[in-house]
Amino acid sequence: MDAAETELLARFKRGEAEAFEAIYDRFKAGLYGFALSMSLDAAQAQDLVQEVWLKFLQRVGELAPDVRLGPYLYTAVRNTAIDAARRRKSEQAALQNRETPQLVEARDLVTGAEEAARVNAAIAELPQDQRETLLLKLYGPFTFEEMAEVVGAPAKTVMSRYRLALEKLNKALAEKV
Repeated sequence: MDAAETELLARFKRGEAEAFEAIYDRFKAGLYGFALSMSLDAAQAQDLVQEVWLKFLQRVGELAPDVRLGPYLYTAVRNTAIDAARRRKSEQAALQNRETPQLVEARDLVTGAEEAARVNAAIAELPQDQRETLLLKLYGPFTFEEMAEVVGAPAKTVMSRYRLALEKLNKALAEKV
């Protein structure tokens, strides 16, 4: 448990707006990146994250004082994304019918753009559970136990998914060189 998060949550529950700003600043980029990886659509990712923040604001008074905000918020994004996908008929159909966003940015304009495109394509080819685990590790600095909380699977399963994702990613990138 992050003591700073506990203090921020307590301050926010007491009505200090600056505490919410600090919580928001701490998680906004990672939550958006994770939502984007789940929805594969920038506008939908923004909607998902906005919905999660609204729910957080509505329910903050009900949260236990020792709640771990990272796993709580990432789980909320995951569940909201799954619910949204179900509303569109099926999660798989929704994820497969989307254009792949740029999950990895180019570091330089010439070779970096090609490399980023290769990495993004390789990430898009991963099975959903492995892609989700890989992107959680990239966007949220979580332990495997915290990631297990987010996805609702045992930590060993999450470790295995992550290892498999890295192996497939390495293989895909080695083949395309």
